[in-house]
Amino acid sequence: MTERAKIVAAWSALGFIWGSTYLALRVGVLTFPPFLMAGVRFLIAGVALLFIARARGAQFPRGRSAYAALCLTALLLMVGGNGGTTWASQKAPSSLVGLLGSTSPLMIGFLSLFLPGSERLKPVGWAGLALGLVGLGVLLRPSGGAPIGPAALGCGIAVVCWSAGSLLSRHRAPKCDAMASNAIQMLIGAVVLCAMGLITEHGLKQPLNWPALAAVAYLTVVGSCVGFTLFFWLLARVPAAKVATYAYVNPVVAVILGWAVLHERITGATLLGAAVTLAGVILTNAGRAAAPALISAPIPEPAAPE
Repeated sequence: MTERAKIVAAWSALGFIWGSTYLALRVGVLTFPPFLMAGVRFLIAGVALLFIARARGAQFPRGRSAYAALCLTALLLMVGGNGGTTWASQKAPSSLVGLLGSTSPLMIGFLSLFLPGSERLKPVGWAGLALGLVGLGVLLRPSGGAPIGPAALGCGIAVVCWSAGSLLSRHRAPKCDAMASNAIQMLIGAVVLCAMGLITEHGLKQPLNWPALAAVAYLTVVGSCVGFTLFFWLLARVPAAKVATYAYVNPVVAVILGWAVLHERITGATLLGAAVTLAGVILTNAGRAAAPALISAPIPEPAAPE
């Protein structure tokens, strides 16, 4: 399989996997407190990946600066990004959280303006940002249902943190094996999230049940071990903005699964807002000027021994 084919396959798998995690998050947080659930998920996945990476003879990062960079990206991606999304999942349907999370390419396009050497937006990119904001306005309009302000706040924090962490991972991450990097960042995120949960959360919301346990198992094995490894592998080879286009797939998967499994209501306004937002995301990514070659070149990853 060619390198391009591997990238396409990894991107497709990532889009479906992380689109399906919104359903699992929603099921899980109906029983488990969100920060502790996310922390335990990353703790188990991080330990498992750490052992696998060592067994493979993977190259681990070296030096204080490398670990400092991993700490920063772990706080942004695992704690702010995933922790914020998990918290928001208890406040709104999985389909809406998935749709709000799909705006990360818009935020990456905006944040790229402030990162030296990143891709710059052309006029069509600015038009995409504006269109995306209009779509968000439709999605977040006041309605007769449950208030979505808390969910919007949680998703907003998550999107900002996730986008900043993606850019930093692309441009500042130490050169090391993707699985090793993933394991370290998960363990850092697990410590912080578990501490947050122990301080702010109090026990189960309802008796332990098999759907909640299955959701956490899926999030741990598929969402964390497989999904994050694919994510960091892609970031080492493709610009962050292009990796973030998995967000084209995420909301479609999230909406379909939320409707089919949890019987979440989908209105015409929701579909309109989703279509406008995704159109804005596509235009934003299409309206990027090329970054300098030195910055946009893929970061080489040491090959694992056979």
